[in-house]
Amino acid sequence: MNEDDGLLGPGTDLVVSLSALMLVLLFMVIYFYGGAIGVFSALLGETDSKIKMLEDDKRKLEMLINTYERASEDKDMEFGDRIRALYKEIKRYIAKITRLERLIDTLNGSLRKYEKSYKEKEDELAKSTTQVRNLEDLIAKLNRQIQKLQSIVAKDESDSEEIIRFSELDGNKFKSGSAEVNEIFRSRLREEVVEKIKKLIPKYGADRVIVEVFGFTDGVPMTNRIIRCPGSCQVDIDSMCNIDETLVAFSRNNGEPPAACSNVELGKLRADVVAKQLRQELANEEEPRLSHVSIFGYSAGQTILPDDNRGLRLASVGDDGQEDARRRFVEVRLNIKPLVNQR
Repeated sequence: MNEDDGLLGPGTDLVVSLSALMLVLLFMVIYFYGGAIGVFSALLGETDSKIKMLEDDKRKLEMLINTYERASEDKDMEFGDRIRALYKEIKRYIAKITRLERLIDTLNGSLRKYEKSYKEKEDELAKSTTQVRNLEDLIAKLNRQIQKLQSIVAKDESDSEEIIRFSELDGNKFKSGSAEVNEIFRSRLREEVVEKIKKLIPKYGADRVIVEVFGFTDGVPMTNRIIRCPGSCQVDIDSMCNIDETLVAFSRNNGEPPAACSNVELGKLRADVVAKQLRQELANEEEPRLSHVSIFGYSAGQTILPDDNRGLRLASVGDDGQEDARRRFVEVRLNIKPLVNQR
């Protein structure tokens, strides 16, 4: 099993998108916050200017009143002209002062409005800062989860595939044209394959453990028309060559072993005989989850190879023309199903 290096890539993309979104939100709040401060400062400046103008006008009014009082005591000037001129100036300044006072009230209202907006922006900025910190905590948490998943993937890869070969050279013999499993073969199935599967179940669960059985043949053309099968049965392949029809029934313990008409079919038959034996061994164990392990049988019966000097030749026939017994074996592969679909 090869896990895709991008197993957690979509998750990594999600973290980056969330970070970018929160940063944009923070910049927007800071932008409006800065704009509010600018308007607020401008209003403060304008209010100060109007207050200064009001103070200047009040001083001028006081000067006019003083002038009016002095004029009323001056005997050399026409009293009525003086009074009318001063009264006119006083009215003008009173009107101006009134306008300034109304303007100052308006500016104070605007100041109060922007002061409230300033407080709201300040609260939004504090809230956004908290959200950014929470997002940083979330990113750190996601990174820890990613590291944890990566360690799980690495562990899966270390157990991704184990191959156990049952070769004729080790006493696990298949006679030519035979699919019988001897006692040495059955003993190794129990001691090696079943025990290894039992160790994988607690780590990965029965649904993730996959057992693949490959049957290999010697490549010598089949001349014996009687196939020996487990037990005492014999199958005449000339009269009963129906592997497609009977293989399913045989695998379900219902029916006789199918006949193999070629080395390719013989490889499949050997694989299914071993797979069936392995299912029986697992069923005999006390652990009920072992019965949920998936077991598949395949033929690996390559019978011809290219020969640069003589064209095609039999895959297992040497220079002396004798069959190669090393080609008659069964290979059991233990695999772990990936956690996620690969791309």
